[in-house]
Amino acid sequence: MITKHPYYILDKFPLARRFHEAVKTMPAELAPEYWYELEPNPKRKRIYLAREWDRFVEEAVGYSNFGSLHHRDYTLNAEGFVSAKGAAEGAAYSTNLCALHPKEGGSDHEVLWAAARHFLAHFDVYAAYSETYKYGLKLNHIRTYGRDGLTEESYCPFEPARSFRDYAHAKFIFIGFHWHTVLSEECIADYGIDMEAVRAAAWRVEDLPFKGAAGALYDIRFTEKEEDWESVADVMIDLTLQADAHRFDHQTIFGLRGTLEDMRKGTISRNDTARWREWLYPEGTEFPEA
Repeated sequence: MITKHPYYILDKFPLARRFHEAVKTMPAELAPEYWYELEPNPKRKRIYLAREWDRFVEEAVGYSNFGSLHHRDYTLNAEGFVSAKGAAEGAAYSTNLCALHPKEGGSDHEVLWAAARHFLAHFDVYAAYSETYKYGLKLNHIRTYGRDGLTEESYCPFEPARSFRDYAHAKFIFIGFHWHTVLSEECIADYGIDMEAVRAAAWRVEDLPFKGAAGALYDIRFTEKEEDWESVADVMIDLTLQADAHRFDHQTIFGLRGTLEDMRKGTISRNDTARWREWLYPEGTEFPEA
């Protein structure tokens, strides 16, 4: 099955050391050839991993260095990993790791998933997912405006982004259920997800043999094939809306008791970053060594 839809992997503690370990231990058939900066992208600045590994460790995947790893069958986008020097002052540990198809054509889905799955074993994964573009648009529209269109009762101004790129974003707003979704125990608890209902609706749910700081991981597929997403779109959206309601009616956001009504009034904003780090990592959180 050929796909043009990426996998996003959301890491609770994105450490450069772990990223390097994951890249270095990839099977030969999945190992990337070189690293390159996205902007600008001169060939002379490529870092070829086989002969320049030390340079890659020193220069790439910095806290503000946005670049990609190139493989003939896929690309890995990564930024925001914390080096041994630590994160920027006041910054929340947050990251973007995305496995996607090359610029030209698509990728074999199983190759893309194999690359993404490899990182699940090395990271403290909060959630991961593969989003089908048209489904993402439909889900985002309904979450924003309700099933019946724009009404005063249904409008929700936080307007969830179509793609969730980091732990902080996914902790604030549920990533949504997609045809292929991986959830941690922490994520399931945050959003009050009824796993029995998920198992009943899904094509397959498997326990993954990885467990990090966010707990055990569950591999959830609502369809066997990506292109069949429309047959289960309504049930995935319903489960997502249930998670949204639980989050904002029963959980605490930035130390405030949050409800959907508070969101509509603007009482709680994801731009309120003054308490962002404290909320993500409350007192007593054990940080792994960078």
